[in-house]
Amino acid sequence: MLSATHPLENRWSLWAGRGWKDTRSVGTVATVEDYLGVANNLAPPSSWPVPYIVAWFHEGVPPEWETPVNAKGGAWVACLSAKRARETGAVWRDIVYAVLGGTLPLGEHIVGLRLNKRRGGFRIAIWTRALSADQARAMGAALLALPRAGPIAGTMEYKRHADASAGGSAFGAMALVSM
Repeated sequence: MLSATHPLENRWSLWAGRGWKDTRSVGTVATVEDYLGVANNLAPPSSWPVPYIVAWFHEGVPPEWETPVNAKGGAWVACLSAKRARETGAVWRDIVYAVLGGTLPLGEHIVGLRLNKRRGGFRIAIWTRALSADQARAMGAALLALPRAGPIAGTMEYKRHADASAGGSAFGAMALVSM
């Protein structure tokens, strides 16, 4: 039996909780095998309580706007209704595989991923370092090219964290790019 491992380009920490104040780092993965060991034991998003957050961020980077690596960045955000829970799980898996596996174009700018289950549905966010509008468009196109990305088409917006934090909410911030 082979015992080779397959290292990821970055170490990723899993965060989970019932809200931002409750969200905690619950472990870190460094290899594909580590990731699969964790991912295969996570419940599907459709079975999570409301509210609930699951996030993957570079090791040492908390999922907070104020963190220096995040402060000048932004996020691609897509919202899906609760009726699309199964599709949300499939899109989320594709995004996580592409980012953690290092295959998404411009993925070196991504610092974290977050899936938030809320009363009305789900919000997927792909957090980045600072991007120009052209880089944001290229990354958005790459996300929409993922195999099961159909449900997020037309719902994606790239917003800068500084704009969102100034207004107290990502919802009120002006989108730099929409797709």
